[in-house]
Amino acid sequence: MNKFLTENYLDGASVGVYLKRFLGGKTIKKGLEVGGGLGKQAIIFYHLLNTEKFDVIDISNFAVEAGNKRAKEENINVEFMVSDLNNDSLPENTYDLIIASGALHHIGNLEHLFEQISRSLTSDGVFFASDYMGPNHMQWTEQQLGIMNAILALFPDQYAKVLHRNNEVIKEISRIPLSIFYEHDPSEGIRSADIFDVMAEYLNIVKITPICYTILYELLRGRIHNFDEFDEKDQFILNLLCILEKTLFDNQVIGSDFNLVIAKRKS
Repeated sequence: MNKFLTENYLDGASVGVYLKRFLGGKTIKKGLEVGGGLGKQAIIFYHLLNTEKFDVIDISNFAVEAGNKRAKEENINVEFMVSDLNNDSLPENTYDLIIASGALHHIGNLEHLFEQISRSLTSDGVFFASDYMGPNHMQWTEQQLGIMNAILALFPDQYAKVLHRNNEVIKEISRIPLSIFYEHDPSEGIRSADIFDVMAEYLNIVKITPICYTILYELLRGRIHNFDEFDEKDQFILNLLCILEKTLFDNQVIGSDFNLVIAKRKS
């Protein structure tokens, strides 16, 4: 995510500091990251929040083995375990903090997952999610396609080269056929548009912070490498695009496909 846009929405904070501010000194004895892969976020929060122990669950045996190896090498109290979030249960009344970073949009059985998260949080526990919550399988709306392609038509060729298409200059964005998702990664965005509503059925949503990327995610996917982070002109263009998207969102022209959500157990 572009630092300019993210920190604009988070009042100058990183995602970790944003959560720490919300917790306001709350003691986090035990935390859990669901769908955590190699545990990047879990380890950040483990140190940032002075957590006594952090568990990480993921469906990948490789990630779990690699994560436990790293935890042992770094002598940190982070434990990795294999678990399928669509079916497996979580221990009851156990975690003061549960986090999900980019995992929810891969889950088909959202009802089961949020039910388990709710029962596994302590009475004052906090659930924190950072995820894509836009159209299922990234099937962009006509409005999104219209705005993205209008902007892309103005791109000089040097900024329109797509890395995963052999740096071919492409100035039109279209929806990826569903057949490609079904063949290569059927879980990608499987119920992303339902995340917020299903979460609200099982948890009390305390705060939602939009990060947007409703236009910029697909517009810059495969093209971001064309912009030099040390080039003043390139950074000006990127920041201008960020301001454009934020203005569209602030004036309710578009919604937010990426969001940070903080929730607690329902009474």
